[in-house]
Amino acid sequence: MNKKTIQIKKDKKINIVYLTSFFLFILLCVTVFFAIEAAASGATLSELETKVTVLRKENFEINELVVKKSSLTQIQERSQELGFKPADNIFYVSTQQSFAKLP
Repeated sequence: MNKKTIQIKKDKKINIVYLTSFFLFILLCVTVFFAIEAAASGATLSELETKVTVLRKENFEINELVVKKSSLTQIQERSQELGFKPADNIFYVSTQQSFAKLP
């Protein structure tokens, strides 16, 4: 073998090493990129879970308030505060009696 063929073989080996190194570098960059994206997605998911927890708590409190405010006892107390009082005389009209009939 002469020097020229030996030099060509060395150049091919060097080219293969460079190509392999470049490929591994690109692979490393892609892996790092996806790791960063996964971490960012995890942070976003955690933030959304926190918001869901807060909204569920608020929803529970609002439902509890609605039940409390719509109870008959609460309505009766509020109506008395506004000046309403229970009726003293209640008239029941039967369907067989004539009521407000013209003569």
